[in-house]
Amino acid sequence: AGVGLGLKSLASDKPESPDALTPPSPIRGQKSVMGLACEPLEKVRIGIIGLGMRGMEAVERLLYVEGVEIRAVCDVLPERVIQAQKIVTDRGNQLPAGFAEGENDWMNLCRREDVDLVYICTPWELHTPNAVFAMRQGKHAAVEVPAALTLKQSWELVDTAAMRAPTAVSPIRFHTEESARFRVSGLRRGQHWLMGTPAVAD
Repeated sequence: AGVGLGLKSLASDKPESPDALTPPSPIRGQKSVMGLACEPLEKVRIGIIGLGMRGMEAVERLLYVEGVEIRAVCDVLPERVIQAQKIVTDRGNQLPAGFAEGENDWMNLCRREDVDLVYICTPWELHTPNAVFAMRQGKHAAVEVPAALTLKQSWELVDTAAMRAPTAVSPIRFHTEESARFRVSGLRRGQHWLMGTPAVAD
């Protein structure tokens, strides 16, 4: 379980037609995301949205990573926020800010100046809207699977990352036929493997 959005239209994209492979035109001033990179950070300050099973596991896991600080946590259920905060402080770390004031409080987490990266563990239909909003606030966005559900959302992630460089979305993988359509669409736009260099495939 995770965070609500409060904007129904953003979470209700209908699957595109199989013939809808024509990619959107690049935005003026947009850079390619091929080889997209950013300057290294001495410390990566993370805010986590969605504290269900995946999100709570992320809190536990990230605390073992050197150079990482969990600065904020968010869920629609206040008890989950309290649980996540306790996990962090029990390891001797600073109390992260908590966000549980309704379905849109995740946006306030994204606006924080002390957060470099937003880790998104919300329900699938919210992954793209969450990531796009985070990037528009100047944050890096890491998204649990799937990063996008539709071809339209896939391009929205790419185009937002390209316009907000060096901010980058980090999708783990795409699902179903939309993945293939996205890649074909990318070739039609003249960009090969838009999301970077694959490290693992099956």
